Amino acid sequence: MKGFANLEMLPSLIESYKQRGLFLERRNINLYNSVFFQHASMTVPFYKSFFNNTAQANPIDFPIVSRKDLRKTVEFTSNNFDKKDLLFKTTSGTSGVPLKIPRDPASLYSFLHEGFAEVVSRETVTSKLMPGKLGILFVDDLGSNSEISNLNPSLNYSIVRRVSIGKDYVRDVQLVKELRKLRIPILYGRPRALQALMKIDESTNGRHISPDLGLCSGDNLYSDVKNSLQNWLQCRVLNSYAMQECGFIASECSNDTGLHISQNIMLNVEAGAGERSSTGEGFAVITYFDNWAFPIINYLTDDIVSVRNTSCRCGYSGPTITEIKGRNSPYFFIDGSQFNPSHFNIIFENQMIDQFQMVQRGHVFSLKVIPGEVKDLDFLASYLKDELRKIAPLEQIEIEFCRSIATDSHQKVQRYVCLAFT
Repeated sequence: MKGFANLEMLPSLIESYKQRGLFLERRNINLYNSVFFQHASMTVPFYKSFFNNTAQANPIDFPIVSRKDLRKTVEFTSNNFDKKDLLFKTTSGTSGVPLKIPRDPASLYSFLHEGFAEVVSRETVTSKLMPGKLGILFVDDLGSNSEISNLNPSLNYSIVRRVSIGKDYVRDVQLVKELRKLRIPILYGRPRALQALMKIDESTNGRHISPDLGLCSGDNLYSDVKNSLQNWLQCRVLNSYAMQECGFIASECSNDTGLHISQNIMLNVEAGAGERSSTGEGFAVITYFDNWAFPIINYLTDDIVSVRNTSCRCGYSGPTITEIKGRNSPYFFIDGSQFNPSHFNIIFENQMIDQFQMVQRGHVFSLKVIPGEVKDLDFLASYLKDELRKIAPLEQIEIEFCRSIATDSHQKVQRYVCLAFT
């Protein structure tokens, strides 16, 4: 199979092995977290200035930083690294201007390899990951012709294979037929990418793709989408909270207790006025310990989370995200009052709808719908307007049926968006 020959993957394996050595060396540092904060305070221009060249080891002494702050890449990059040794990764820019994040080799290993290993470490599927065999099938919907396969040393040297769908339907059908023949321990992708794969699989005669475990990140995994994916795959589908800046932040296990915080992450919540707490509800404030080239400390995100301490049967004990509200749950403003649009979810979940997005612009509510198997679109449009108005007095509703909602392949699709209400 193209891209699966181990000799072809040898150069990337050698490089990742070097990165792994640096990663393990760093993780073995005594008082790892304390040393990380001292490193940041003494080598990062922003923190050197803030602390007046004095070493600091307590995260509470570090200021909260925003996305706007981190755009000043040079000010937050450690002067302990040569720029030529760094790899720059760019975020999607969903919430504004993309960030350019430099990563040192050890951080890159954590981001590309170790993160996956920790996410699945509590699952029985890890015993099925064999050297040189497919471990993770990563599906994206970018419509690219490229396919990438690499060995992951942290997953028993199993193969992570990345495939892309969405550019050519005939090619996508051939890919699905190929995937049906494979033993797939872990199927991974954005929820919308796995939904797209599901549609192709369901429309093609033959048995379905059958992994041992499904894993999602990148977008909110809504309960109705999760249920449909699990019914299709006939296996568990786990949710994870991740971002380009920090990799995997938290992930579910099979016990449905929430998303457990990754060991390289410190997560607090900020409920207002800059006050931080390890539990409660508020904006996620993240410290990421693995990127010493670009230390991310007390990073205030736009994601609203609920966090509590749990002891789980999987063996994890500590802070757990029980709910992610985030940018995907804004309020609408109707008749001068705030309104939580999640009350509309039941309308869409009761219909054969693949995806939707509802945007408020003043008194106009624009609804984009990917209708799935629905044939009578006029009836569906009339039904949606009637049901929406039963829940809230919406003055003007505009409905557009489409094949895609995201204007950019990297864009996160938010179900509800409030752009203007005055």
